[in-house]
Amino acid sequence: MQNMRALIVSQNEIIRHGLLSLLSKDELFSRVQATTSAADLTSELAQSCPDVVFIDSDVLGTSIPNVTRTVKERCPAATVMVLTTQGDFASLVEALSAGAEGFLHLEEVSSERLRDVVLQARSGALVMRASLLRDALASWLQHEHHDPRWADRVGALSPRDFEVLRLMAQGYTNQELAQALSLTVETIKKSVQRVTRKMKARNRAHAAAMAVHLGLVSFQDSDLTSQPGGQNRPGARRPTPAPTPPRQGARPERS
Repeated sequence: MQNMRALIVSQNEIIRHGLLSLLSKDELFSRVQATTSAADLTSELAQSCPDVVFIDSDVLGTSIPNVTRTVKERCPAATVMVLTTQGDFASLVEALSAGAEGFLHLEEVSSERLRDVVLQARSGALVMRASLLRDALASWLQHEHHDPRWADRVGALSPRDFEVLRLMAQGYTNQELAQALSLTVETIKKSVQRVTRKMKARNRAHAAAMAVHLGLVSFQDSDLTSQPGGQNRPGARRPTPAPTPPRQGARPERS
C-alpha cells in the first residue's frame, strides 16, 4: 500500500506543520497537503480525493461530524482519522456514525504511529483508545439507552453474526476475522456487510460502536482497540467474554 495521498485539516499551525513534516518523510505517502478550514477543505476535495484525511478536533467554523460527512459525501473511499486531545464525546460518536474510521490522541502522534493507524484503518479496523471509546459511548448511552429499536436489531442477528460483530468491535481486520473463524476473506466481507445491514449501521465502525454500547464486548486493556485483533497480540489481555446472544426478539439488558 504505497503512493497514498493525505490531507490535513487543522487551524493549529503547530499541529498542521508537525503532521506535514512527519507524513512527508514517510514513503507510504506520495502527496501530503494541508488546509485550515472546512471551506478550504471543500475546495480541495472538489479538485481530487485524498486517500486519508486527518481532521483536527478543533476545526474552525464547523464540527467534527460535519467535516466527516463532507469528506464521506464527496470522497466515500477516503479514510477519516480524527485528531483529538480531550473529549466532546458526543461529537466523537457522531463523527464515528458519520463514517470516521478512527481517533488518534495527539499524545500518540509519531511517524511510526501515524503509519500504523493508517494501515489499520485502511484494512478495516476501528482505531480508537478503548478508554476514549468507553467515555464516548457513555455519552451516547444517555441518549440511546431507551431506544426500542435496539431490540429489533439485536434479535435479527444469528450466533455467527454475533461472533463477527464481537470481533469487529475488538478491531479485527477482514484477514484476521477469516483466520479466527476459519473462513475465506470473501465470506467475511459478506458477513460484515450482512451484520452492518442488520444493525442498520452506517458503516463497519458504527456497527462496532453499537456492539460495545450493547455490552457484546467490554475491554479490560485500555489499549486493546489500538491494535486490531488485540487478543492475539503479544502481551495483550483477553477481552471479557461476550454474553450469550439473546433469543429472537429479546430486548438487550439495561445496565
